[in-house]
Amino acid sequence: METVKSVLGIVMLGAAVALLLPLFPHPHELPFHEKPIATIAFVLAFAGVVAGALTLSFHSQWRERMLKAAAILLLLLGVGLRFGWAGMPKSDAARKIEWLRDEHAAVQKSLDTGKPLLIDFGAEWCAACKELDVHTWTDPKVANEVAEHFVPLKIDATDDNDAIEALEEKYAVPGLPTVLMMACKDPHPKECAVPQDGPGRVTGFLTPPEMLERMRTLE
Repeated sequence: METVKSVLGIVMLGAAVALLLPLFPHPHELPFHEKPIATIAFVLAFAGVVAGALTLSFHSQWRERMLKAAAILLLLLGVGLRFGWAGMPKSDAARKIEWLRDEHAAVQKSLDTGKPLLIDFGAEWCAACKELDVHTWTDPKVANEVAEHFVPLKIDATDDNDAIEALEEKYAVPGLPTVLMMACKDPHPKECAVPQDGPGRVTGFLTPPEMLERMRTLE
């Protein structure tokens, strides 16, 4: 029962931290790439579990209580590092995604260049959106793919207003994050073929390989 209570307590504590993250400044870039960070995060989390984060009790002697608190801190530090709470991994992409912020300008650029439009609907309070920003859009292969073959548009829905609601209705966005990849070929009217399902519509977090597969399917 102590282990079950510890697991549930850590999950609740992690959820509380995730909810509070949007209130803090954006995480800075760490001096390590994603793979070393993932390794360090695993080691920290594993050390926390081995040290007794899930097995020790707060109802025992003070030494055991202190050891459990330190073990939980290690576990949470590992989890936070893995999910980008402590900062974003260093990107070695040949180029970074230069997101457009104006929908009309992005559609026009897609029409002019013949490149498909890629729209990322996200928000500061959306944990899965942050995972996309930290893990997927910073991946070198994904960043290069977007830069070479798409017109990238990011819609920030943090502050809901009439304009954002109109865009969400126009592109049939059910929730966040939503990533759409579509062709814009008919200048009259200046609209794009909004995908209703299939590889051109992503709802939720995708890893870099999964996102790459979706993008290359549409090329």
